[in-house]
Amino acid sequence: MPQWYCSLITKLLIRIVIYSLVILYAFFVLTIPINANYEPVIHEYTPEGIKELAYTMASKHGIDAEAFVATMSGESINFTWNKQSLVRANGPHGREDSWGICQIHAPSHPRIEKQWMLDPAWCLEWSAIQFKNGRANMWTEYRKYRARI
Repeated sequence: MPQWYCSLITKLLIRIVIYSLVILYAFFVLTIPINANYEPVIHEYTPEGIKELAYTMASKHGIDAEAFVATMSGESINFTWNKQSLVRANGPHGREDSWGICQIHAPSHPRIEKQWMLDPAWCLEWSAIQFKNGRANMWTEYRKYRARI
């Protein structure tokens, strides 16, 4: 084969790989619904209210309610911890950079603002969508729950 032909084929293959990666990125990252105009509603939630909201979100999105509630309960110490993770790591304050009732890992989701992570209604909705889309394994407590059943 002539050298120019091999060069053309190589360039074409590189473009195909790049376009494929862009499409995969768009599918896995950009399909996560994030509402840029969202303003969190400030509520004083009780643990019972958050648990009820978790069941509501599970029902709304047609996911396994027991698995979802068990996961979020485990992540938030029975729906009482709506702050930064307590796990020691290299994040802010020497702890894992995960936030809110759902313990969303900020470095893994840079498009999600911390105020959204700290809003139980928003984070439970977002987390339910992740469960529905087959991404529940991102939560340690879900993996523990699956290991128990």
